[in-house]
Amino acid sequence: MAPGKMNFTKEKAKSYWHLIEDANLAVENGVRLSAYVNARRLGMSQAKAISLASNLTVNFTKHGARGVELNMWYMFMNASIQGTVRLV
Repeated sequence: MAPGKMNFTKEKAKSYWHLIEDANLAVENGVRLSAYVNARRLGMSQAKAISLASNLTVNFTKHGARGVELNMWYMFMNASIQGTVRLV
């Protein structure tokens, strides 16, 4: 490779990665907003509609008393437990 080609490739890869992350975030937020709006239209209270929309996917802010310690020992323990609960 010519000098500078590797840096150009890394920068392109990073820009595509950021584009994919932004698109994913936009879709996820759109789905949450749609769930909230439809829950309110069906007569659900604002608090319940917010809870429904925030818990549509794995909620990384939700954890038990030992959640921080468990995540230190096993990365993404919180997501693993919540995913398993949703599956069951």
